[in-house]
Amino acid sequence: MPAAPKFNFIATLITDTANMPRVQGSILPIPAKIAKAIPTRPDRTRRVNVFIEKLPVYQAKIAGNGRGGYFVPVNKQRREWLEERHGEKAKLKVIFTPDKSKYGLPVPPAFEVLLAEDALLRSYFDELTGGVQRRILFGLASSKRESTQLHRAIRTAEYLLEVHGEVSLKELSKRWRLVKGELR
Repeated sequence: MPAAPKFNFIATLITDTANMPRVQGSILPIPAKIAKAIPTRPDRTRRVNVFIEKLPVYQAKIAGNGRGGYFVPVNKQRREWLEERHGEKAKLKVIFTPDKSKYGLPVPPAFEVLLAEDALLRSYFDELTGGVQRRILFGLASSKRESTQLHRAIRTAEYLLEVHGEVSLKELSKRWRLVKGELR
């Protein structure tokens, strides 16, 4: 199997996006030639694995700014890390590889087992929009303790089956909360 193509470029982090329509927070601008070369996924998005200097790799969607430019978002934690190590206006070495994951984020092992064992659960999860899938996966993986990840995976599976795939993220997050003394 051929290696995934790599797209290398140099960019400066933009933190002041107040005058940019359709843009919020810090962004990393992408040359249009590179953005257009990233393969489009079946959901018509371009998702990439982002490598910036020594920052841990993360997955992101390439977004358009409404004026023919492209960017990926950079959250506050990553921005602060980059500014601390490289300064505010530093030229950063960036590498993109196309994101070939099914959902745009890794599936936590406990949830992957549940999806593999229950075809109805998998069908409900696969029918969700990509954004809802990624929000669930992010929430499952964001807890530090393995026991909490397992608890959330089980509660998510139960919830999806109970509501027949009609998800309310607010209700799901309530179900993720641990009752005092549970699993600690």
